[in-house]
Amino acid sequence: MKNDQKIIYPIFSKVVYTSNTKTENKEIINILEETKIKKFKKVPPASSMSEDVHVLDSNNLKSLKKMLELEIKHYVNGFLKYKNKFKITTSWFTRTGKNGFSNYHNHSNSMFSGCFYIKADSETDKISFVNHSLPTWVLDPEEKNIYNGEKMEFGVYPGFLIMFPSEVFHKILPNINNKERLSLAFNIIPTGNIGYSDSSLNLIKCK
Repeated sequence: MKNDQKIIYPIFSKVVYTSNTKTENKEIINILEETKIKKFKKVPPASSMSEDVHVLDSNNLKSLKKMLELEIKHYVNGFLKYKNKFKITTSWFTRTGKNGFSNYHNHSNSMFSGCFYIKADSETDKISFVNHSLPTWVLDPEEKNIYNGEKMEFGVYPGFLIMFPSEVFHKILPNINNKERLSLAFNIIPTGNIGYSDSSLNLIKCK
């Protein structure tokens, strides 16, 4: 490295993957309309989710699942360079009406999680991530960025896909307009052999 070079290395970072899939969502919306929904919370504004948490196992969503599996390969094999194959475990629809929201949460029993947006307002709809690690110093930066910020927001739109480590806390920001926001969330685990020596384990095989 030359003496005059100044380089930032975001070591041990949480790698978030986004993609504009340009997927046609009309058929997916029709399927979602026939899906039974339940509230996250017993309060009117809260977002709702499908009772079925394996919606991608439906024959009607085979093409969507195939697209997501290809994006997963880009993320975990292409960028993160893991050798293992990965499998979608759970998947569910989410509906968020006017003023709908969710609190910060993460996903257990999963390595990576994702959210695919079926219907969203690109002008206002966002997903928010927060770092819940306790900082040793609390300072006020002149400008917040990915190196010093404790929160990160992504604008979403139809066909937008985002994937991230499941331990990262995230939430659905309030829907401030009259248009319903529709999305599909899912969890991912590795399959095959993981670990080594006395911590080795063989997980379920991909179909």
